[in-house]
Formats: sequence, C-alpha cells, structure tokens
Amino acid sequence: MGWMPVDDTCKYEVRQGMATVIGSKDGHVLARFQSGQPFISAATHSPDHVYHLQGVAQATPGAHLPAQLALIYEGSCTPTTLYVLPKP
Repeated sequence: MGWMPVDDTCKYEVRQGMATVIGSKDGHVLARFQSGQPFISAATHSPDHVYHLQGVAQATPGAHLPAQLALIYEGSCTPTTLYVLPKP
C-alpha cells in the first residue's frame, strides 16, 4: 500500500494489482483492475473498476498485466491513473 504525492496540491493512494484487458475505446486500452488491497482514503471512481490502461498502445483482450492504480484523495488533478508496471 502506498500514497503517491504528485505535487503540493494533489495526493494519490496507490495499490498494486492485476489489470485484465477487456478491449479498447477511442484509441485507449480498457482494463478491469483487481487488487487484494482496499483503498482507505480514496473513493473508488469507477463502479465496475474499468479504467484506461496507461503504458500500452494495444493489448489482447483477456491479457493479464501487473499494474498499479492511483486514486486521488486530495486535490483536483487527474482523478485516476491505471498504469502497467515496468518489467524488472
């Protein structure tokens, strides 16, 4: 679990988990995020846990990718960011 300060005005709660690609829309890969770690300070922004997946231009539906989801809990920056974790 962690918090990701972006600047002095916005703070995010970050969780690691798995992104499952479900398709694409308007040139963005869509994925459903799952994690065993609950969010404490941040509210869940997507009721179905589907987000634009950052860090990939295209992916096969059904692909599972390690990812992190950052949800804002303070400030007015981008409210959610789901991104693929880099390979070690």
